[in-house]
Amino acid sequence: MELYSKKERLMIFLKNFPIIFLVGLLLEFLIHKYIKDLTAILIISFGVSIGAAFKDLFFIRRSSYKKSDLPDINAYRSLFFGIIGTVSFPLLLGNILSMFFGIKGLKSSKKSFAIVGIIISLIGLLLAAYLYLN
Repeated sequence: MELYSKKERLMIFLKNFPIIFLVGLLLEFLIHKYIKDLTAILIISFGVSIGAAFKDLFFIRRSSYKKSDLPDINAYRSLFFGIIGTVSFPLLLGNILSMFFGIKGLKSSKKSFAIVGIIISLIGLLLAAYLYLN
């Protein structure tokens, strides 16, 4: 299975971000009749554009990969969900998914990505525990 190169990921991000940002601005204007929260639109557009750039790691056809490639993909998924889960730590789903994919990714050649994903998700879980216990 061929994964996108860094240049291809950057180009996908740069193609998607302006379109998603403008659609967000339009929807915000249609809903509120003025631009209420530009920062939220910017952050959401950034996140969706990054998700589009990494779509080859998440949306794969069963016929397009070898069985041996799956642990590598799980290691990348662990890192991605660890970052997303830590940034949005009150929502535990990203951290839980990161742990799940990280454990599966430990059997791959990209073991370091899985370990970093697990560590980042643990930080997110500790932040969430601190928030919920106080």
